[in-house]
Amino acid sequence: MLTPVRYDRETSEKFDPDAPIPRRTIHNLLATGVGQAASSRLIGSMLLGFGSAIIIMLLTPMRWWVTAAPPLCIGSFAAWGVASKRLHALDVAHLSAPRKRLMFALAKGAATTVGVLAGLAGIIGALWLLMDPTAL
Repeated sequence: MLTPVRYDRETSEKFDPDAPIPRRTIHNLLATGVGQAASSRLIGSMLLGFGSAIIIMLLTPMRWWVTAAPPLCIGSFAAWGVASKRLHALDVAHLSAPRKRLMFALAKGAATTVGVLAGLAGIIGALWLLMDPTAL
């Protein structure tokens, strides 16, 4: 988006620092894809997904770890959403914050990687169980 100027002589519009561009309008939220879920729901889904995957991995034998893939995917998707919302909040506030941006970008990358790998592991594990149901 274009950076607004303090005063535009042609349109005689002044920059409003209380509502900087990009504003939190429905159009901007839909365009970025951020803001569709409440932060509390995303954080709850993230904790529930990662927590249940950890519990499954701690309490079951290794051959049953494939059942931890779906909650791990849900937790990763929610973690990606939380990081995206935080990055969008930095954009709306026009904050530079390079360290925060780097951390949130790394969190999004890690969540994407973990989610994709967990999804692939779940699909491969499910196919393995369908081909050899006596494996468990």
